Formats: sequence, C-alpha cells, structure tokens
Amino acid sequence: MRRDLVVSVALASLLGLTFAVDVRAQAPAQQSTKKEEKAKKKAAADTLGAPIARAPKEPAPIFRQEAPLAFTLTMNWGQVRKDRGQTPTWHVATLAYRDSAAASVPVRVRPRGIWRLKNCDLPPLRLNFTKDSTKHSPFAKLDKPKLVSVCKDKDEYEEYIVEEYQLYRVLNLLTPLGFRARLAKVTYVDSTKVPVKPVTTRWAFLTEDADELSERTGLRAMNVTGATRGDIQADELAMFGLFQFLIGNTDFAIGALHNVQLMADDTATYAVPYDFDWTGAVNPPYAFPNPSLGIRRVEERLYRGFCTTPDALERAIRLFGEKKEQIYGLYRDDIGKLMPPDRVKRILDYYDDFYRTIGDPKRIRRDIVGTCL
Repeated sequence: MRRDLVVSVALASLLGLTFAVDVRAQAPAQQSTKKEEKAKKKAAADTLGAPIARAPKEPAPIFRQEAPLAFTLTMNWGQVRKDRGQTPTWHVATLAYRDSAAASVPVRVRPRGIWRLKNCDLPPLRLNFTKDSTKHSPFAKLDKPKLVSVCKDKDEYEEYIVEEYQLYRVLNLLTPLGFRARLAKVTYVDSTKVPVKPVTTRWAFLTEDADELSERTGLRAMNVTGATRGDIQADELAMFGLFQFLIGNTDFAIGALHNVQLMADDTATYAVPYDFDWTGAVNPPYAFPNPSLGIRRVEERLYRGFCTTPDALERAIRLFGEKKEQIYGLYRDDIGKLMPPDRVKRILDYYDDFYRTIGDPKRIRRDIVGTCL
C-alpha cells in the first residue's frame, strides 16, 4: 500500500476525524517505439503524472548566496511604465553592476502581473538575459527571472519587499521545492533623461523562473490549467497548506493556477507557491482578502489548503515544529536586521499564533481540518 494512503491512527483518534482518500489506478507500462517515447516526453509538459526523468543541477550562481546585490537598471522609464496592456512587449535595457570591477550586461525587460500593473508606480518586471552576455557575470545561467519591485516609491513599501523576500527564505528552509530568491538594491535610471539621473533606488529581489526551478530540482514545469486534490501527493498537500497558513495567505488557487506553479516527476505532482505580499505576515495597506472567504483582513488566518490524510498532516506539523527556531532566526540575521524591530516583533508574534494552533489538537481540528478544501 502506498505510504501516503496509510492513515495515522494516533492523530485521527486524537482529532476524532476520518479522511476520504482518492485512489487512482496506474496503468501497466507498455513497450513502445523510440518515436512513441519521444512523443510521450514532448507531451509530458502538458500532462499530470507523465513519466519524467531529469538529473537535478546546482542553482544559478546568483542564488547560491544571500548577501544583497546592488545593480543599476537603465531603460526608457516612461515607455516601460506605460506598457500596461495584456500583452506587454520587451524593452531594451542595460544592467550595470560592480563585481571585481564595474561592468554591465544587456538585458530586455517586460512589465508583468495583473493587479500590480494597474495599481503600482513601479511595475514588476520580467528580465530576459542573453546567456552569452552573462557568462562571466554574477547573472550567469539566468534566463528570464522575475524582478519583484516596490509598488510605491516610499520607504514603507521597501519594508514590504524585504518582508516578502523573507517568506521565500522561510519556504526554502522547509522544502527544496520553493523558488530561490536574492535581495538586491536596485537603482532605476531613465535612459531618455539628459543628464542621466536616477529615478529612484529601492530594495527589490530576483526570483528563479519555472525553467530554472526545473533545472535545479530535476522536475518538469507543468503547462496545465490547474490541479485537483487527487493529483498531488498527500504530504505535499499538507506542506503547501501549512506554509500558506503560517504566512496568512489566501491569495492562491491550485485549481486555477493562481500564484502556483505545478511541477512533476515520474511519481508525483507538486504545487510550488509564489507571490507572498498579500499575506498576513507582510500585511501591506493595499492587500485585502476575497469577500467570499468571510474574513475582513489578510491578518485573519484561514486554511485554504486541500484536505489530506492525518499522517501526512502529522508529518508536516512535526516538520514545522522542527524548523521553528531556524525560521525565527531568519529575522535575527543580517537580512532580518534590515527590517525595523517593531515589524520583526509583529511578524514573530504572528508566527507565535500559528505555532499555538499546530500545538493544540482542538485548534488543529477547528482551524485546519475543519476548513480544508
């Protein structure tokens, strides 16, 4: 029997619950020609559960360190800011940095996002590097990473950027199946101004794209419209749901692929979350929950993960308990010290409430098992 289908009697008895488990039959392997095998591999990107075999690789050099970067991004600022349609175009830009000496690389930029494109002064960007141009730079092996920038050119919005970046670090402590990120102090320069003058300098962070995550983990990025509870292994459902519950996130949907990237190997499908500013942990003034959820503030936790098996939930709770001190330590290290002390205290108090919940069987039954999807 598959391990993820074995119910933990101890936890089920403790919580007084029963769980329904979806079982999907696996067809026996059939011999096929090379042509058929090639066709299967090509279809794998669009098929949940398709056979996939890849060897994991090291992350891009930029994601192997955590010390903040500093670089200057020069572009036609007005042109990029105005490009807010459904199909934004690529714009020529230059990224300048200082490594052992001053240097620069060509790059293209494109606005991205939905809500932020309409509401933010600084649109979030997708960068597009040419590999040959970055070969001997800190940006080697990057293709199309995201640049998450401040929404408004104000000091408090920089705080939200660092706080969101911290949540990527938290996820990376819990699982290798999280997008890597790197904090950066970015100076934005308008190429049309003479003399050249910076528009602003603010914190931002780069994240892996789906292909880079695929290279690092050996998994295949899935090009599908969404996934159901039965598509994803029980342990992965528990891990995903508890992380979103920890940070107070309701702004996601596995079924609709909203702020979720699906990955797969030859045995399972995995949901990888991203985009964490609309969370209780960050709590920016522009964030609000969907009215249909019945909560009034993003700080109000609501478990929106899929239901899973009691033993999978028990293992996930144990993992979060084991990682507690390391998670809190992220807010006391050099990057954590970039945040105002009062903001750090608020976030850790917020995490304290999560740990009180997962340490209390009654609250587990009420706030997690009782509200799972």
